[in-house]
Amino acid sequence: MPDSLIHTAFKRGELDPALHGRVTTSAYQEGLATARNTVIHPSGGISNRAGTYVAGPVKDHTAAPRLFRFQFGTSDQYVLEFGNLYMRVIRNNAHVLNSATNITAATAANPVVVTATAHGLSDGEEVFITGVVGMTQLNSRRFVVANKTNDTIELTDQITGDNVNGIDYTAYASAGTVASVFELTTTYITADLATLKMVQSADIITITHPTYAPRDLTRTDHNVWTLTVNTYAPTQADPTGVAVNNQGAGASTVHRYRVTAIRDDGSTFEESLPGISTTSKTVASATLANPIRCTASSHGYVTGDEVELSAFDEMTALNGRRFFITRIDANTFDLDGEDGTDTDIYPTAETTGGIANATFFEITDSNTVDATILSIFNRVTWTASTNATKYAIYR
Repeated sequence: MPDSLIHTAFKRGELDPALHGRVTTSAYQEGLATARNTVIHPSGGISNRAGTYVAGPVKDHTAAPRLFRFQFGTSDQYVLEFGNLYMRVIRNNAHVLNSATNITAATAANPVVVTATAHGLSDGEEVFITGVVGMTQLNSRRFVVANKTNDTIELTDQITGDNVNGIDYTAYASAGTVASVFELTTTYITADLATLKMVQSADIITITHPTYAPRDLTRTDHNVWTLTVNTYAPTQADPTGVAVNNQGAGASTVHRYRVTAIRDDGSTFEESLPGISTTSKTVASATLANPIRCTASSHGYVTGDEVELSAFDEMTALNGRRFFITRIDANTFDLDGEDGTDTDIYPTAETTGGIANATFFEITDSNTVDATILSIFNRVTWTASTNATKYAIYR
């Protein structure tokens, strides 16, 4: 009966066959003849290597996607597949699907034509078919939709793009469903993927890239995800309805006032953004340029002014945001640093118009007389903000 040997470490890994008889060497005492699918630990131990699982084919077989982990709460783990202008979601070892439609027929022809009433699919969409009785060759496979009608789709191969030839398939009997693979449109092309950076905080992933504005990726359901441009602003609401009026004899000095709300309740100390002026300027249009150029007749702004935009019907990503502007002329100004060529954010130019409000109130007949004359002063008014305990006025 052979003697038993106790190996206390395996740090030498798998040995060259030439060492198999060198029983006196330290390598023999700390090595293995075969170490297949294992991981050698720096501490000397050894363990099985984790295996892999085929969750499904990538969307584009000519370009490698990039995978990221996402942990939602304590219940769900996802793998996010980022490719050229898209993101797909893997959960429970399979791509997440959209709602399925019942299949009522499938032809044993070239190509296979599947009938699914009011399927809502589009040409080029990737679909998954399962549960078919009879033509079982379709089950658990991925296809790409071609030549769709309201109730039918033709099947093409997900890898080659060729028609799926069903001439030799078993005749369709009944049942089955077809569902598209969930996909979120992104702004990142293949060349961007290597330099994407992601960090998760609670249930939001913040994505950064040198070329694009930071974005937040948020999940509300397995197949409901949103990718939005970050906005950085205090939680304390700013005052509304800021106005300034001189009291008594007016003068000719120009002054600008800003009012902020401050929350100081012992546990929170935060100052809001300045309240916007009650004087609005109508923005007639905005271009898909870099930077975005706005047209507003006789706007009165100068370079360096800050405005808040609202009521845009087409370029809705501008709403509720503030920008420093560069004056072009009396009727146009640019939004500093805002790239309107990003079609993911701005698919169409603004033609119906919006509103611009300055983040200050300007008074051109400000009083500057000695404060001891109590009947002559500038009165600053605003509407109170929820949770504010005091306010700051800047001139």
